[in-house]
Order: sequence, then structure tokens, then C-alpha cells
Amino acid sequence: MNKLKLRHVILILLGLTLFGYIIGQFLPIDYLRPTIINKDLTLNDLYTRVISVIGTTVTFLAVVVALFKEDIRKIWDKADLSVCFRDDNVLHEILDNETSSSNYKAKKYETILLIKNQGSLAAKSCEIYLERLQFKSSTYPTPQDIPLTGQPLNWHNNSNTAILIPATGKATVPILEIISPESQSVPTEQAGSSVPMPKIKIGDTESPNVYSNGTWTAKFIVYSENAKPIEHIVTITWNNRWEHRLAEMSKCVTIQSQVKN
Repeated sequence: MNKLKLRHVILILLGLTLFGYIIGQFLPIDYLRPTIINKDLTLNDLYTRVISVIGTTVTFLAVVVALFKEDIRKIWDKADLSVCFRDDNVLHEILDNETSSSNYKAKKYETILLIKNQGSLAAKSCEIYLERLQFKSSTYPTPQDIPLTGQPLNWHNNSNTAILIPATGKATVPILEIISPESQSVPTEQAGSSVPMPKIKIGDTESPNVYSNGTWTAKFIVYSENAKPIEHIVTITWNNRWEHRLAEMSKCVTIQSQVKN
């Protein structure tokens, strides 16, 4: 196939060379040379030529705009997404309603991403996927890939996986949950046999119990029909301890992020 392509290229080049030689031999080039007349340029001639140049330029620009109108519009009118954490305190507590206000306890902690549309057009069909999830610890020094669902995540307080984010608008999506042992349902036949452990859920994927006291690295990607995809990498380090108050729990969990456009 490559040899055939090379032959075609050589034949085309030879044909162009032959065509150029024939044109050079038989075309009266002298007739194409401009005739230069030395005479003074009047003010009227100057105005005429300036107007002619301006008219030609305007016509050319009009043709360019007509041909590339959509591409030119995209330079200024476009959707422009950005990603960051919603809260200054990245880890946010969800209180257990059954506890008293004087002795409240958290039933889970969560982290929420904030997706902003800083552009002048609405971002259509916005979806966020968990593309990769790995775990690493002293027990597992080589990063372990955790199987994923491959499905888009649900947006915060929204059952839809694809939404429209208007210009200058924003949307949120939960990407991390650490669930208390008390909040987990235990099968009747296993009740009393063991104490439930706190669980970590990243995106829509629950980490297996064998992975604990280590670091999870998750790669999320935000897609949109009319905006560039954004890659957001989140690193969670957790010692697998559970604390009922945010101040104490914050000492057990470290969350960092990196955005790649």
C-alpha cells in the first residue's frame, strides 16, 4: 500500500513538472508582465486607488466571515467549564438526625465538586465520569486498579446524568462518601458476629474492604457537547478511622486535587 502511494506521488510530481514545462514554453509570458507608465499620480487617482483597496479588503473579509462564521463565533461565544471543590473545607459532614443538637454525630462525610460555566454559551449535555480508580498502601505498594461501572455519575440532588449548565451557571456533583459503621445495614445472620467498618465510596464505586489505610487516586473527566473535556484528579489518603466530628475526622483524611484541561 505504501509503495503504491509513493508511486502515485512520484507520478503526480512528474506530471506537474511536465505541465509546468509546457506552460513555460508555449504561454506568452511577456503578455502577462505589467505595463509600467511613469507619470505623476493625481489626488483623484490616489483617492480612487485607496477606495479600490478598501473595497477589495472589505469584500475579502466578508467572504472570510461568510465561510468561517461559526469558527469565528466560537472564539468569543463558547462554553468554558472549570472544576473545583465546592466547599473551603473539602470534607463536608452530614449529621445524623437521630442525635441531639448538644451531642450531634456525623453519619457520613462527603466531598462535592463544583463545575462552573465561565463562558458565554450554555454547556450542553454535561456528564462526569470516574475514568480510573487506584489504591496504594504499604500492603499494596503497587497501585491496584479498582473495577468501575463505566456509567456517568448523578449530579447533586438530581437523578439526571446529563444536564445543561447555562452561561455563568454552575452545578455540583458528589464524588466521595465516607460512611459511618452505624449507618451500614448488616444482614441478620451476620449481626453480632463482627463490627462493621466505615466504608469509602468514590464516585459510584465502593472500595473493597481489603483496601484500607492507604491512598486512593481517582481520575474524573467532565464532558460536554460543546466544551473541552476537563480532567480532575483527586487523591484521598485515609487511615480508615472513623470520627463522629468533623474536626477530628479531618485529621484522618487528606484530600488533594489536580485539574488538567
